[in-house]
Amino acid sequence: MEQEVLELDRQRGEALQRKDIAYLDDLYAEDWSYITPFGFMVTSKKAYLEWVKNAAYETLRYDDVKARAYGNDTVVLTLKNTVEAKGAGESIGGAYLYTRVYVKENGRWKFVAQQGTLCQSAKKQEVQRNGPS
Repeated sequence: MEQEVLELDRQRGEALQRKDIAYLDDLYAEDWSYITPFGFMVTSKKAYLEWVKNAAYETLRYDDVKARAYGNDTVVLTLKNTVEAKGAGESIGGAYLYTRVYVKENGRWKFVAQQGTLCQSAKKQEVQRNGPS
């Protein structure tokens, strides 16, 4: 189950880069929600897919991806996402930590929610773990 969702999420990333709106529209739940790393919430799948249609992903890489299943119908992914993209006249770039939730509905996996957080620098992370030097 976890491997199936990991593969779906990999394909989702490829679909973002290809601007495969039909694939994304099918995968994303109608009530999909996204708390962005910039502090606002996106609750319109249609508006997000419109943004994707006009975006250009130069870099999209996933690292440290972990999947955990809960029951037979929910998988939670955690990962680091490195991205460089342009859309709606803005450039978006950096490293982010994400939590993504997939739920099986009527025998099919749906992407229902995600939350992103801007990564701290490696030095800040070390200070947090070990205290200031």
